Amino acid sequence: MCEVMSMKLYFVRHGQTEWNVEKRIQGSVDQPLNEKGESQARELAEKIKDIKIDKIISSPLKRAYRTAEIINEKFNLDIETDTRLAERNYGVNEGEYTKDFAYNDFWSYTKHVSVEEAEEIEEFFQRVNEFLSELKNKNEYENILLVAHNGVGRAINYYFNDMTDEEIIKFILPNGEAVEYEL
Repeated sequence: MCEVMSMKLYFVRHGQTEWNVEKRIQGSVDQPLNEKGESQARELAEKIKDIKIDKIISSPLKRAYRTAEIINEKFNLDIETDTRLAERNYGVNEGEYTKDFAYNDFWSYTKHVSVEEAEEIEEFFQRVNEFLSELKNKNEYENILLVAHNGVGRAINYYFNDMTDEEIIKFILPNGEAVEYEL
């Protein structure tokens, strides 16, 4: 008989970038961390250093991967990347200021807003859900650290909590912070 392990998932939003400060839409644009973002990653690493992390998986985008590298200085594990953890593509709106973008409509499951060259919300949530289901089915690790983006955090929170549109839109994890889930 196969023993089913309880898995903990620690989701980390990458540290701050200059575009976070400027309130610009990053999406799939590969922005690096700024100094504060590097500092946030170090502070988080210190906070979670006593958790027995078995696996670190990161978005391949620089801001997330660098956050994972800094945190990993406390754990010394191999960092795996998975494209399914990349931020949602905002299409032609990447680089725009959030004040100039119908942000809440873009994240709405019920309004079905299409943006030129952007990833549809259903496709985005589906790829994150597939990633989480695969982790759950493999059942290989007890404590997994995922480092990604706020959009991925929304999709993960939706996976665990079946949220309304309004709740999806309101979910914002600060840069360099973590939230724990049981998978």
